[in-house]
Amino acid sequence: MQEALPPNLSHIHAAVIEAWPEHLAVLQKSIAAFPPEQLLQLDGIADQVLRLVGSDMDRYIEGYRWISRMQLEEELHFRRTGDYRNSTFEQAWEQVYSKPELMGLYMDGLLVSQVLWSNHAQTLLSFTEDFLPRLRPGARILEVGPGHGLGCALAATHSGNFQVEAWDLSDASLRRTQQHLEQLDLADRVTLHQRDATIRLEAGMERFDALVISEVLEHVERPVELLASLAQHLTGEGLLFAGVPANSPAPDHLYLLRDPDEALTLVEDAGFELVAHHFHPCTGYTLERARKVKATVSCVVIGRRGSAGTPT
Repeated sequence: MQEALPPNLSHIHAAVIEAWPEHLAVLQKSIAAFPPEQLLQLDGIADQVLRLVGSDMDRYIEGYRWISRMQLEEELHFRRTGDYRNSTFEQAWEQVYSKPELMGLYMDGLLVSQVLWSNHAQTLLSFTEDFLPRLRPGARILEVGPGHGLGCALAATHSGNFQVEAWDLSDASLRRTQQHLEQLDLADRVTLHQRDATIRLEAGMERFDALVISEVLEHVERPVELLASLAQHLTGEGLLFAGVPANSPAPDHLYLLRDPDEALTLVEDAGFELVAHHFHPCTGYTLERARKVKATVSCVVIGRRGSAGTPT
């Protein structure tokens, strides 16, 4: 399999298989979800992942194995109960966010999963192939909850010469994002701020042409309210890129979408007009089967600020 892959993907796959031979079948199913031209585009993202991993590949693979085991445990709970384990931020804080060692494994594993889990990788490709080309050259992009920084990096290196800014409530998260951007030589092309995105826009503050919020909405108790609040930061015709999973159990996932179509409703209820959407089932599933058995589907919704979000 590795010989047929572009070089960066091949390097990551080979390292994972060496450490975890039993995972080969999963990786083969993931690769099968991509046509050759998309594999080449994904290889560019894999190059950024490798630059972030550096000489610590063993550590990141340990995180990836941890997150894979954690996902299985949460999936079993989800199948038994029909619900996520937690529903409040206080529960997520106690079990996940307050534990630095666990959070390190979590973040390391999530980074590697961006190019190994087909639904995560397809979400990034929807961002680069469908969303970013819709923006005018020089557009101002705001990402809320930048996490590992790949979204910021992909926007900052796009040919559109975009101005990229990112906000996060957590100083620790921003430090990690800053570190990753420095490793990618992009620290001077992305502006980071510690800011509560739910606080109303200050008078005279500039608005953005695009809002990116991915792998965030499932972590909050009231995502519709958060999105509606964020609409104030967009220009009248500003575009939204929202990535949120359905049926994706994790100890810090609080808001359960039981069907991918609920992601569309969420965005509309927040005052956005639907422009496009993509539903990416988890590795090894077709969308039809994922819907039927309630397997994870990563939902991408592109919206335009509607009348409910018109500046006043």
